[in-house]
Amino acid sequence: ACNRTRYVQHNGVLVVNSTVSSQVLNASGVTSVEACAMLCGMKSCSAAVFWKSSGLCQLVTVSREPGFAGNNEWRLLGSETAEAVVMKLENFEELMKPRIINVTRVFTNNGTGRIGSVQLVTIDIAGCYRIELAGAKGGDNTYVSPDKLGGRGALAAGNVSLSVGVQLSIVVGQAG
Repeated sequence: ACNRTRYVQHNGVLVVNSTVSSQVLNASGVTSVEACAMLCGMKSCSAAVFWKSSGLCQLVTVSREPGFAGNNEWRLLGSETAEAVVMKLENFEELMKPRIINVTRVFTNNGTGRIGSVQLVTIDIAGCYRIELAGAKGGDNTYVSPDKLGGRGALAAGNVSLSVGVQLSIVVGQAG
């Protein structure tokens, strides 16, 4: 018996998370939902959207490998109206579990004084990176008064999309 790919209809808009690299191929002139699903199976896609009025079949493929050179952006597939029929693999949710590669790099001071030296890191996998920074504790000024203690240092964090080859310059200083 043939191993047949099974697609199920999805109600509403289907969301593909930005941590999953995905690509959309548009096929025009498709005559039915069934034909769109069959085309999707032939192209090994994970989901498809059939637009009834235009006969457009959007085939969605996702990367199964980290670092795939696809589009790292949120995809909203279909519409809330009956104009679009969204189909997905039976195990779509299992496939879409975020493929996040957790890499933690901790930079420490490698110099003396408050300024440290520049440390370089080159990005070798394109994607969304979370960068967390912690400022050093400020220096105490106990010469003026015993209660003039330095501040704790600030914390900052953010997500940034980085491409392969981007080089970051990191400077780690010391507490004041």
